[in-house]
Parts: sequence; C-alpha cells; structure tokens
Amino acid sequence: MNPRSKLVIGGAVALWVLTMFAMGVAGLVALASFGGGGPDAPDWSERKIQGDGTEKVAVIRVSGVITGGESSGGGLASGSSAGSDDIISQLRQATDDDDVAAVILRLETPGGEVVASDDIYKQIVRTAGEKPVIGLMGAMATSGGYYLAAATNTILANPATITGSIGVIMTLPNFEGTAEKLGVKQTTIKSGAMKDAGSPFKDLAPEEQALFQKLIDESYEQFVTAVDAGRDNLSAEQVRTLADGRVYSGKQAKDNGLIDDFADLRGAYRIALRRAKLEPDEATLVEYRATAGLGDLFSPFGKSPVEEAKRELGVVGFGLKYMYVP
Repeated sequence: MNPRSKLVIGGAVALWVLTMFAMGVAGLVALASFGGGGPDAPDWSERKIQGDGTEKVAVIRVSGVITGGESSGGGLASGSSAGSDDIISQLRQATDDDDVAAVILRLETPGGEVVASDDIYKQIVRTAGEKPVIGLMGAMATSGGYYLAAATNTILANPATITGSIGVIMTLPNFEGTAEKLGVKQTTIKSGAMKDAGSPFKDLAPEEQALFQKLIDESYEQFVTAVDAGRDNLSAEQVRTLADGRVYSGKQAKDNGLIDDFADLRGAYRIALRRAKLEPDEATLVEYRATAGLGDLFSPFGKSPVEEAKRELGVVGFGLKYMYVP
C-alpha cells in the first residue's frame, strides 16, 4: 500500500472516530436533558403511587442517619444517610409547587447531627405554614427523627414504631490506656488551656466536662422548645419529663401525647387529603425521586473512597447529635 493510500485510510478512520465521539457526547447531553438537566427543570422527579387527580400529595423520605450535604444509600438498614441539602430541596420544591396540596414526610431514621436536623426542621416549619405536612414514622423515628416530626402538623406512627429518645449526645473516645500499652505518646502545643478539650489521648478535666455539658444543655433546650412548640397538647414541663432520652413504642408515644394517631401510608394519605380539603379523585399521590442527569453518569469517578465508605456506613463526625445511640 502506497503512502497516499495509507494517509487516506488513516484520515477516514480518524473522521469515523471523531464522528462516533461527537455522537456519543450528543447522546449524553440529550440523556441529561431528558433526565431533567435543563435550567428550568425541577431538581426532583415524581413517581406516581396512586390517583389521577390534578392536585398532588408529595411523599418525601428521610431515610438513614441525618447529616449535612447530600443523601446516600437506599435505606436505614444499608447504612444510608439523609442529607439535609436534599431533604430541604425537596421540601422547597413541594412548597413552591402550587399543584402540591400537602406533604407526607416519611421518617425512617435514628436521628443524626444537631445542625442538619435543625436546618431541616426550619424548612418543615416554613412548608407547614403554607400547606399541611404529615409526619409518618416507620420502624424507627428517634431523636432527630422526632425533632423533625415535631415540626409537622400531624404525627402518625405504627404501634410498634420506636420513637422518642428526645435528647442530645456527644461521644468522646479515650485511647489513653491503649496508647500507653503501645508506647505511643502525643505532644500537644496549644494556644489556650481548652484548645485540646476532648482529646482522645487524655481524660476529660472537670472544666472540660463542664464545657461540653453546657453545649449539650443548650441543644437540649432547643429540642425541648421545638417539641413544646409542636405539641399543643403538652406543656413544657410534660415535654421535659418525657425528654429524658428514653425510647418509646408508638403505643407509648400516643399514650403520652407525643404522636396523634396510628396509620400507614394509606392512612396518612387519607389524612393529608382531609387536611387539604380534597376528594380522592381530585389528587395524585407522588413520591420525589432524584432526577438523573449528565453529572450522575460521571459522579462515581469523582468521589473519595474514604468519603464514600463513610457515607455508606452512615458515619457522622465529632459533634452534638440528636441521635439514638444504644
């Protein structure tokens, strides 16, 4: 084969490769657009559960440990996290959508970070001020999960639901004894006496204990205030009596006024329709799902293995927790 023929064939192959690449990119862009990647598209798509009416009741799930940022995983049992950014985004979409007449917040969580829980709580309060929000507990809705439920207009559960655990916890590990056995020493150079408070390489001094207890007490008061504001049937003194950190069954929670009634999703839907003054044939029950886009196709390549492992395990970092920790 002469050089000119080789050049022609090489050029044809290169042109074919470029054409295939261009078509692939165009396909990905089209897929992203189809998945809701346009600038005016909502962040969350809707999966119809039942009904064909024009009005909607939106189901928003809070599944797993409550953390800041985005959600991960597929459920409490798989070590998932309920990211505050995602939950707040869904609540805002439901609030802004004039066709959404009510919201059902499905809670399946042991709680989690104080700040993330409070961020979601505040958005629930805003949403509940515009349209009914029904809190529906699953097998577990403890601590931060109950904190979120307190912001809803009606709290529902199963008699066997585990809930309550109203309170705050901070866990500080101590490796001092282990470090001594291994011959490990740590030298700390600090700017102030309290700079290394909570270090795992030493016991807590009394003044450090008092420091962390004050932080716990402040967040506890915030929790009690939220429950008191959400439960008109309970006084602040009654809430404080119930809020000693213990868990309750759904039946015990109802007996103590922490929830309103027993129901599953069907029952919650009926209550949502009643609160929104809708007939069943006027509404559609939908569930928010993540809208797939171009970024979702490449996102696995950009995640840190350590961060991904932490998210899958539902690991929450150091700090105050509205969380049930057996």
